[in-house]
Amino acid sequence: MLAQEYGTCRDPIREAIRWLQGTQLITREPYAKARVIVLSADAALELFPMRAALEGMACSLATQRMSDSDLEKLLEELEQDRATYREKGKTSERIFDFHERIVYGCKNQRIINALCGGLYHLLRFYRRHSGTVLERKEHAYSEHW
Repeated sequence: MLAQEYGTCRDPIREAIRWLQGTQLITREPYAKARVIVLSADAALELFPMRAALEGMACSLATQRMSDSDLEKLLEELEQDRATYREKGKTSERIFDFHERIVYGCKNQRIINALCGGLYHLLRFYRRHSGTVLERKEHAYSEHW
């Protein structure tokens, strides 16, 4: 059905579904359809300590490895995103992810692969959900600054 809708063969659809299963964004039981995960507090409670440990190490390394110009650009983009949010009440159309930028700034390929691979999408899913509360969004900008 998806293959027909997108005008492609089934192989890329199967591959995408396997990838989404691997990142735990969808679940699939034998002989059943794939389903998007349900956000649960228990799953978040298991995921966030792992995120905190890896992102904490990434941040520590980034402070040592990012150049002054990298940091200036990061803060400039954070302020641009914040200004757009304040103007329009939403994040900008361009994609700016502070956490991802810090992870890449650590310049440790294993940490980058762990946090920016499948885990990244799962974390982003939960982070986006928690960021929909307006007070939380403004608080997050202050924390990041």
